[in-house]
Amino acid sequence: MIGIHRLLRLVAVLTLAAVTGGCYFSGPRVIERGSDIGLADGKWECQGSSGTEEMIVEKRNEGTTAAPDIVYRVDKEDYRLEAIGGALFLAQSPFDTGNYAYALIAASDGGRQVRVLARKADAAAAVRALAAQHRVQVETFAPLNDADSFLVGAPADVRALLRALEPSLLMETASCRKVS
Repeated sequence: MIGIHRLLRLVAVLTLAAVTGGCYFSGPRVIERGSDIGLADGKWECQGSSGTEEMIVEKRNEGTTAAPDIVYRVDKEDYRLEAIGGALFLAQSPFDTGNYAYALIAASDGGRQVRVLARKADAAAAVRALAAQHRVQVETFAPLNDADSFLVGAPADVRALLRALEPSLLMETASCRKVS
């Protein structure tokens, strides 16, 4: 996968399974201000397709008290998160100059455990249909990598698409827990 360890390490976070699932990329960011989703600071351990990985998570506010912008720093990567509903969150991280990577995470145990979710391999057609409803074009990196998708559209439309992904289209690709 295209730089998968660099790209989505949120709480190991975003080590996605190249063979069985996919993650998303877009140009302009869709989350302008990150939210405090209650993830605990400290040492985390994540289990994914590439084995077990440990990392340090630190939460900080890059905004003001009146207009917070919460950023979770995982090792040396920054992530902005946004609540979708219940315990489901959209995670955004810088990938390339002007480009961003996205995944969905589900938090539990008071922010001490997360599951990283990605598109199921057999859900590509359903995601394309959903994208069309949101005026977003889906491009893949085929033939090198057909699992990941680059989303082309207005930032508000891309954000709406990512927020509309249904659990039936997703699978767990990594699970993480706070260890200290």
